[in-house]
Amino acid sequence: MFTALELPLLAQLTLVKYRLPSLISTFLPLVLPLDNCSCLREVTEKCATSTLNMPRKETVLFSIDGGNNCRIGLPPSALDDAYNRRSLSLGNLPNASHVFFNPKGDMFVVRGGDLYKGPTPSSPWKDWFASAKRIGRADWNKYKLLYFSNSGKLFAVTKEGEWYRGPEPINEEVPWLYKQASKIGGSDWQHFDALFFDFENIMHGVIQGNLVKGHPFSTTDGAWYAKSKQIGEHIWGTLAYFINFSHDGKLWCVSSQDGAIYTASPPTHRGDNWLARARKVGSGYTMYKCLAFTHDKTIKKIKSFDFLVDIGKVLSMEPYFVAEKVYDNKDSSTPLHSTFELNKVEISESQFSHEHGFDFSAEAETSFESGLPLVAKGSIRLAATTTTSHKWNFTEINRTETHFIITSEFEVEPGKAVRQIAKATKAIIDVPYTATVVTLFGYETTISGTWQGASFLDLRIKQEDV
Repeated sequence: MFTALELPLLAQLTLVKYRLPSLISTFLPLVLPLDNCSCLREVTEKCATSTLNMPRKETVLFSIDGGNNCRIGLPPSALDDAYNRRSLSLGNLPNASHVFFNPKGDMFVVRGGDLYKGPTPSSPWKDWFASAKRIGRADWNKYKLLYFSNSGKLFAVTKEGEWYRGPEPINEEVPWLYKQASKIGGSDWQHFDALFFDFENIMHGVIQGNLVKGHPFSTTDGAWYAKSKQIGEHIWGTLAYFINFSHDGKLWCVSSQDGAIYTASPPTHRGDNWLARARKVGSGYTMYKCLAFTHDKTIKKIKSFDFLVDIGKVLSMEPYFVAEKVYDNKDSSTPLHSTFELNKVEISESQFSHEHGFDFSAEAETSFESGLPLVAKGSIRLAATTTTSHKWNFTEINRTETHFIITSEFEVEPGKAVRQIAKATKAIIDVPYTATVVTLFGYETTISGTWQGASFLDLRIKQEDV
């Protein structure tokens, strides 16, 4: 067990402390750095989250209330700034025990013993679990705290007090605890009310009313708390309902006594009276069992779009049959003068990949106009005339038309028959793109990915005897 002066500060978690009737007060660990939140709902309710290094302009506050209803909005800026009224409803996460984010803004949810990963919910009508990917099975309900460091490492504290660190899980068939994670830091970590990182990857923690900090990566002997530094006065027990760092390095806390939310630069020494200089920017935040900062990664509108045809790749080229017609002059003794006319439309499908990790709101404008990538003279070009400009849909399969038009005049000798065959070459191409998008809360950012589609070229006619 840690003594009163030996307990370390655990990394990236913000605690929401619940006082339940007839029960020992419990904690909702939340990592309030920008990108991690972990919510636990058992007989005692817990929520753990971790700090994330995100650009200030992309930061939003994610919350879950006691009914598992999710909301997202800009962080409060003043006492009369009512987050609960102006934030957006994102539906709910039924039976979720932990919710937390990685530094990229991906959301992780524990339900039962399983771990799921997906984007932040973007619509109150969508079932988040239906589109999320399950990346862990069976053991994920054994943790009290789950949170990421700014470098993307996953940290976990079991209910028995063991502390583990490992890479982000990606495969449900590989048990993270037994195959990927390493036990670090000794035992008794369950006594921490909150654990979280600042933007220098220094771990902070609240225990027995004290706020301490120290570097978490240099020890595996359980001596982290003994080597940590206490900062601020002995006030943090009531301020650990939620505690973490925001995008600009400010420390945020929610009081368990009245639900007030405070923010100020973090304390620097043991006697620093943080609460006296902190700014109160709201009240009633004890209605939430989970709070966390994360990225605004929901697209509302595509502002501009560019195909990067100069670095596009031709993946394959193969012959493509278009049409044929037989001209029979076997029963005639005079030449047959004829014309092969082709006017045909082929439909091809294409779609955009979305490696950017952004999601689209239900009302998002996902259509835009741009030229059509095609192969010509050995390279990929962008056709952008009035006849080749295309209205693209960024989230669905696109269908484009290729018009094959050609005319050939020929002569069939007496007593013969010929077949006119129209062929082309079909190229499958990969073209990177960049797009400037406007997010749900009005921020502009650039995303990238690839478009894969088909291009037809070299339409020709071949004649053969029948």
